[in-house]
Amino acid sequence: MRRALFIAFCAGAIGLSVPALAQTRDENAARCKDGTPDLAIGACTALIQGGQETTEGIAIAFNNRANAYISKGENDKAIADLNEALKLSPNYAIAFYNRGIAYSNKGMTERAIKDFDASLKIDPKYFGSYINRGSAYDDLGKYDRAIQDYNQAIALEPDNGMGYNDRGISYKNLGQFAKAEADFDVAIRLDGSKANRWANRCWVRAIQDRLQDALSDCNQSLKIIPGYGDGLDARGVTNLKLKRLDAALADFNAAVKSDGGDATAFYGRGLAKRMKGDATGADADFGKAMKIDPNIAKRFDVFGIKSS
Repeated sequence: MRRALFIAFCAGAIGLSVPALAQTRDENAARCKDGTPDLAIGACTALIQGGQETTEGIAIAFNNRANAYISKGENDKAIADLNEALKLSPNYAIAFYNRGIAYSNKGMTERAIKDFDASLKIDPKYFGSYINRGSAYDDLGKYDRAIQDYNQAIALEPDNGMGYNDRGISYKNLGQFAKAEADFDVAIRLDGSKANRWANRCWVRAIQDRLQDALSDCNQSLKIIPGYGDGLDARGVTNLKLKRLDAALADFNAAVKSDGGDATAFYGRGLAKRMKGDATGADADFGKAMKIDPNIAKRFDVFGIKSS
């Protein structure tokens, strides 16, 4: 079950301290705020080095360039820029928030939580920090603590499906499947265009043996994003439970092809191969799965799938 972390560009004005060539500078300011990553990096760099911005404007440019680096997966460069932004503007809540995202991307979950804490100390009503701090707590296995943050996020933005979706994942991780499904119902009702929400509901319906309902949800997820790895994994597990072994094998093969394969795809494919009598192929896939996640067999126990 996958969440999407989101970064925050600052849309505030980047202030000039002296008159300048407005068109060139304004074009850079616009690109720095919301351009494609490479364009944003160049534009923000021009603003930072141009000697025309206020201190606040330079801090914003560092923040926005960091966002572009995060989008490119260059999290260390992002952290360096956000450090500079916070030197210039120590109470810059969005910069703390974005640095938390960069640390989360590096797997430094506890360090990320400290930045989300700092963001919320400055702005206690910042939705994104509650969402992503909740996600960090969930990653640490602190599901009840994660739910507290999602409750806060939902109270702030009750019409935003992200809070319900992410809280549903924590309920699922706690084994509270009915509560999880109820949250996914709301998330889908609020915005059914997100493939992950349908896949998430597919998972909990499959776990509860509502297999045709699960299959329908997975199909909808894959209609939105063909080749979506989590949707393929969930449908593969559903097909395993339905004893549709060829269909399950096709789903897991597609998942491996789509994103290189996660532990679920390899382990599920191994189960499908074993059920079809291919013990050698099954053992190879089980080995790949356990290299990625040594606990994958235990995680599959919740699905109630027997290999024979």
